[in-house]
Amino acid sequence: MLSRSLRSPTGLSRNFPSSYNVYHSSVVRELGRGMSQCRWASVAWQMASTFHSRNMKCTIRRLSTETSPILHVKKGSSSEDVNQRLSTKLLPLKDKEKTTGEGTRLPYYRRLKRNLKTELLHPTWRESAGHWWEAYHPFFIRDSCTCVECVDPYSKQKNFQSTDIPVDIQLRHLQVDQEKDLAHITWLNDVSGFGETHTTTVPLSGYQLPQTKDSGEKYSQWDNRGITQKLRFVNYEDYISADEALCTTLEELNKHGLIILRGVPESETAVEKIANRIGKIRDTFYGLTWDVKSKPQAENVAYTAKYLGLHMDLLYMENPPGFQFLHCIKNTCHGGNSIFSDAYKAAMNLSRQQRLDLRELYIPYHYENAGQHYSRSRPVLERRERYKFQGKSAIANQEDFYINYSPPFQNQYLMDMNEEVTIDAIKKLETFRKFVTEVESDVNLHEYRLQEGECVIFNNRRVLHGRRQFDTGTGERWLKGTYIDTDVLTSRWRVLRAGKSGKELARFKAKYAGYVHPKSIADHNSSQETGAPNPNSKFWF
Repeated sequence: MLSRSLRSPTGLSRNFPSSYNVYHSSVVRELGRGMSQCRWASVAWQMASTFHSRNMKCTIRRLSTETSPILHVKKGSSSEDVNQRLSTKLLPLKDKEKTTGEGTRLPYYRRLKRNLKTELLHPTWRESAGHWWEAYHPFFIRDSCTCVECVDPYSKQKNFQSTDIPVDIQLRHLQVDQEKDLAHITWLNDVSGFGETHTTTVPLSGYQLPQTKDSGEKYSQWDNRGITQKLRFVNYEDYISADEALCTTLEELNKHGLIILRGVPESETAVEKIANRIGKIRDTFYGLTWDVKSKPQAENVAYTAKYLGLHMDLLYMENPPGFQFLHCIKNTCHGGNSIFSDAYKAAMNLSRQQRLDLRELYIPYHYENAGQHYSRSRPVLERRERYKFQGKSAIANQEDFYINYSPPFQNQYLMDMNEEVTIDAIKKLETFRKFVTEVESDVNLHEYRLQEGECVIFNNRRVLHGRRQFDTGTGERWLKGTYIDTDVLTSRWRVLRAGKSGKELARFKAKYAGYVHPKSIADHNSSQETGAPNPNSKFWF
């Protein structure tokens, strides 16, 4: 008889015969919750799953300080047999006393009994990825149906409401098509108006939440040395004419948050054309596009020749723009080099507890000038509502967040004056000081002089930007800027990368994206071969 070994939390190995199987694991999970409600003393519950080459077998184990009895359900057991075993092995004594002669139990166990009648093991569950829906109640699988009855094929909108689904909906029949990697499900107690033939088709490999597609390629953290080696550029003509070049640009923006376009025409409308290639421009009180040049009595420090420290734009608005474009039209004066820093790396250099502290530290920002008055308080680290898969479950990505940091536009008071300044608050301020030290350190600060005909694009919710002071008496510095929202760029990126393999994306990058500092790459490779730095390289750090 075939058997599989299961390991308990205590490290003891258990063997279970392949002739035993139990229930759909949604029922197992429900059972576990029920037992915790019954307040068992000194009893731990664990769900254990084993897989056979042809089917899956789940086993429930009750682990106590003395024994580890197992609820065995032999193949072919009837629902009545299963219910009887549950009554005798799993119910606490106090609950047994409340049962009737007919075996009717508490409402919770009545629901469990009903589920067991329809959720007994299907032998056609796939061994690896085909059982993803076991983690979900049938309600959610039914709600995900995208057949033509449930979703209009033209508008792509749902034809029913989630609240129309009965809470006691159950599987009627499951048919697995291994060849097409699909499972077809019909329902008992379906939504009103849907007949018995209504079928929900789901992929065996599982759905992917839309949010996870955004984070398919994780942020690549960088410091000055790292971005010097990694910073890429794409030619303007390729960017405008080839979707593959645009896809490469958006991939780099997602990964590093910073990229440069070269060969941009000397035109005031060029930056608008660049942004519109992605999607709709974000209009603000500065206009669709705006000029960054020194002028007298400037309403914004960016419109002066002064040093402009690291910051993010428009944090005083409820929805700050996600990406910023700066097209360099003129840059002939002394000074005025652009500076950038990866605030995400600075945050990740802190401890987890320090990052949690910065999520709770709110700083007010405002803009009150030229007939405008905006004000908003934001945490230094602002959690993004995106998710990733861990096993069969979708969980919030704890290391996915926006950064809010803009000292030039900070309001008068760092903290609410009504809040008592406590030791905890002082600790958070000290953590904030460490974060600022990280983002402004020479190790992390990258300085780059924009050339005429270049356009820098960067993530305004991750990459801090600023510039050195410049001398207007020695020439002219004129940048043209605009914004787009994160949703606009993300939507375009999803469409362009749909169906593309990693190899295809890598091929696009090799064809259309060059290195801004190719000498640094050559020197880096040389040092890797020789084991020593090249003393003639000005890019060696």
